[in-house]
Amino acid sequence: MTPGCGASACRRTGLPLAEIGPLLIRPGRQALALILESQLYELSTQIEALRGGQRLVVELLQDYRLLERLSVRDRDAWVRLLRGSGFAGQDLVRAPRP
Repeated sequence: MTPGCGASACRRTGLPLAEIGPLLIRPGRQALALILESQLYELSTQIEALRGGQRLVVELLQDYRLLERLSVRDRDAWVRLLRGSGFAGQDLVRAPRP
């Protein structure tokens, strides 16, 4: 079940106003879920690009200790963290993007 999304909450997710307007006029949980899921993947892509920028800056500075201070985790670090939290097998398989 997808919670409702008021204009303020939707805007804080980074959704453009053009996508929020129709949801407020004719709200639908399925449409909201699809839009929010799409936004989640968009945010993930942006975060990945920012992390790449961080890695480039660290590489240019040649000071790899900075990565530790920033708590930047690569895929292996996330897998170790998730396994340490009790995840295993299918829990660690990335869900397909829509």
